[in-house]
Amino acid sequence: MTKPAVDYDIIEELYLDENNPFLILQAYYMTGHTDKYDKIIGDGIPYQRLQQYMPQPSKFDPFVLDTIIPPTPDCEEGCQLGLICDEIDGDVICELGCICEPPPPVIPLNECGCVVPSDWRIPAGCVQVDFDGLPVPVQIVLVSVWDWQFPFKQSDLVFTDRQGCWEVDRQYDEMRMKVIFINNNLKVRDTRYWFSLRIVRDRTRDFPSPPLNRVHILYDPVDDRREWAASHVHNTDIDYRTSAIADNITLPRMAMNYLTE
Repeated sequence: MTKPAVDYDIIEELYLDENNPFLILQAYYMTGHTDKYDKIIGDGIPYQRLQQYMPQPSKFDPFVLDTIIPPTPDCEEGCQLGLICDEIDGDVICELGCICEPPPPVIPLNECGCVVPSDWRIPAGCVQVDFDGLPVPVQIVLVSVWDWQFPFKQSDLVFTDRQGCWEVDRQYDEMRMKVIFINNNLKVRDTRYWFSLRIVRDRTRDFPSPPLNRVHILYDPVDDRREWAASHVHNTDIDYRTSAIADNITLPRMAMNYLTE
């Protein structure tokens, strides 16, 4: 506010306590500084703070008090009562309302219930197998991811977790991937696959462009018979070893070969 060009004396400095929202808002209004309302109000002024500076009920009769301070609304769980101000047709209108925290962001999950990476170029996904009509995770199975960037090749090997989820910790612009039925405890072979000389592996899947962060594989007993059988061998071995540890039973040796037909 510009001071007039006349002689004057400052009798006393006036300090406005910003803890009193009513006083500060009125001062800003009278001096034309309504643009500073947000400094005081923000997302809303908690009701507990307002109560400290509201008129004392004993100074007003009930009718006048209800006119000055309307009944407070009931707020839902997770919300608190407070002063909320909005600009309407150039005027700032303030009223008591419910100040609620914004809902938490929705976190995208894949088919296995794992968090989908926010970066589309991070290879990640879920491997499942049909079990009596229901999808179940293929646990601790090897996933090979690679890409040829001439003249170099980048590749990564990761294992699914107990939920069947896997994720690579770097970006790819495109990728190829396959599931290989091996871990530290077992190797699954098939007499009809390379005469059982090679470990059973899924077909190569090609992803020429993103998104690469939500790859879903579900083996069924008809179209993916070999992979379906290998997946159940994997899960059965892991479940047995988990139970054996709990019951203090000697574990089978590691790197066992399982042969399916």
